Amino acid sequence: TAPQFFHGKPFFNFAAQRPWQYLYYILSVFLQQFISQGIIHENLRRILYGKHKDTFAYMLSILFFGSMHIHYGFIYMIAASILLAAIGAMYRKQRSIWGILIPHYVLGTALVVLGYV
Repeated sequence: TAPQFFHGKPFFNFAAQRPWQYLYYILSVFLQQFISQGIIHENLRRILYGKHKDTFAYMLSILFFGSMHIHYGFIYMIAASILLAAIGAMYRKQRSIWGILIPHYVLGTALVVLGYV
């Protein structure tokens, strides 16, 4: 049996999700990043003006991304915002969502497998 690290739950909980749900999550990750970075961040960069428009657009997209995760709870929402702050910095350099899809998918799947979500 697996070690019982998390309040009596097995360390890896692959039975928590069905295989089709992992495929659905790939689509969900793409849509989340496309909306928060590709649409919101990029359009805010275009319509805002001033010296700090890129930073302001970046912060608003982080808040939007975090708010998409509020249904998991406030702490999870904060964690999702921190995640986007980290991978959003990669997006700002690349200007492509493809490089940030993998860390988002891997971390989200790890949280499910470890039983946090």
